[in-house]
This record gives sequence, C-alpha cells and structure tokens, in this order.
Amino acid sequence: MKPKAICFFDLDGTLLNEHSKVDQNVAQTILQLKKNNVLPVIASGRSTFEVRDIMAESGINSMIAMNGQLIEIEGQVLFDAVIPASIAKGFISIAEKKQQEIVFYNEAEFWTKQHSETMAKAYQSINQHLPAIEDQIDKLNHINLLLIILKDDDSYLAYQEAFPELTFFRNNPNIVDVVLGENNKGTGVKQTLKLMKLQVPTFAFGDGPNDFDLFEACDHKIAMGNAVEGLKNIADFVTKTNLDGGIQYALKHYQLL
Repeated sequence: MKPKAICFFDLDGTLLNEHSKVDQNVAQTILQLKKNNVLPVIASGRSTFEVRDIMAESGINSMIAMNGQLIEIEGQVLFDAVIPASIAKGFISIAEKKQQEIVFYNEAEFWTKQHSETMAKAYQSINQHLPAIEDQIDKLNHINLLLIILKDDDSYLAYQEAFPELTFFRNNPNIVDVVLGENNKGTGVKQTLKLMKLQVPTFAFGDGPNDFDLFEACDHKIAMGNAVEGLKNIADFVTKTNLDGGIQYALKHYQLL
C-alpha cells in the first residue's frame, strides 16, 4: 500500500534515549504511526548492521544508512554506493604516514588494522564496540563507508585534498565519516522517493549537524528540543527533547497520530 507520508528519523539525540536505546513509548508511537499508513525510515550515519537492533526495538523496517550510502526499504535494498578499492588504499597510505587509523564498513561488518586509545575513546562516545582487527587489503572490494579516527586537534585536510570527490562529515571530535560523491541523508531521501516513485509529504526529525541535509530534502523539518541552535533556526517546528516525548509531540502536532 502506498504510504500517505514518510517520516525520516535521525537516531542519537532523536529517536534514541541517552543510552542509545529505544524507549517503549517511542516504539508504541512508531507502531501507531505505521497503523496510520505513515512509513517510518531511519536516517543515520551508522552502518546497516549497527542499525538492526534499533530497527527491531523500534519496529522500523526501513533505513537510509551510512549517510546515504545504502537505502533499504521494508527489507529490500534499493541503493548501494561502493567506494572504490583504490580510494580505500589511498586512505591507508595517508593514515600510515600520519599515524592515524581508518575503519572500513560495508553492509555486514566493520574492521581496522589496529586499535588505539583515540579509537577506544571515539567508539565509547557512540556506545559502540571496537571494530575487528583484520587484514584490510584483502577486503576492500565492497566498502560503503570510511571512518577516519583523529585526535581532538588533528586535521583531515590531507584526505580531502587527495580525494575531492568524497564528502567528509565530522560529527564527533574523534570521528570523520567519509562517503562517496555528494551522498548524505538528504540525497538518501531524494533517492528513496525516486526509487519508490512516490510524491508524498516528507517529515524530517533531527538534532545534529549531519541533519541539515536531511532537513533540506524534506517538506517538514522538525528539530528536537535538544537540537543544535542552527538546526532549530531552520526548523518548521521545534518539538520537545528526545527524553521528553518529542517524537510523539511533533507527530500529534502534524496530525500523523
């Protein structure tokens, strides 16, 4: 059945609580949303396998993952952007010279050459376990996302200068997400509508710097009460915080519940 609208939800600070979990009241809200023929879609910088547990907790079966690199709707992969192995090897070369680490992601797993204190700090900050340590060279044929692990004052300019065809997101002091071309959450929204051949109202829910592109692509922009000020400034509606029923409050405001 064609949905009457689509809601795109960021995760941390939006759909999730302070422990990166889905509260029961949020899961119940999503269930009612689906009963009302509104399609909920997760829009995240995380990889597909990192989102699976959240999908199960929330009841959401669709996602734009890795900042637009992969789109899966109701279990069907509609879009899968792959970073060439030659670029991945170039990142390894720069990282070795700068004594930094690169983490590689595809739809099923993530890995790196070695761990570091900075990497441990970075992954602890996003409530995720460390990537596996594996031989990277043999596994570079299907990479969707690269992460550069940096110390707080480190620059990633060398990577940008070497690969201007990529897009870089620094949403964490120690992590830079790297994707192909101009892919982002917003392009993911546009690709989703194009591939599904839909023209329905779209609603964006977000709180952070990587949600500006998501907001730009959607008809209705909802900033969480805990969102960064810049996002609130361009929002159509500022709801309550993610810890105070902000999702449900905004959906009722727009009469989607």
